[in-house]
Amino acid sequence: MILATFQLRKNRITSYQITGHANSAVKGHDLVCAAVSALSQAITNELSKATVNENGGLFIGLIEPSADNNVLCETLLHGLQDISAQYPQNLQVVVKGN
Repeated sequence: MILATFQLRKNRITSYQITGHANSAVKGHDLVCAAVSALSQAITNELSKATVNENGGLFIGLIEPSADNNVLCETLLHGLQDISAQYPQNLQVVVKGN
């Protein structure tokens, strides 16, 4: 299962981590994994001044509090929540903090 964890502070996403494997199909044919990977990589590539660590998954921290970054992070969260609603056995989205 893929686990996507978002950390909030004052209703703003300050970091997120995505780890694991969807295991919904054989490697190279896993649509859930492909969707999560494409969405998270596209959003992460557009963030400005964030710390990226891809060791054993994807961890993004120290996200600069800007309007553009907020929209990007919210888009990622909502997109992953939509995928999780369709494939709850393959993707779990957790939101921590406030």
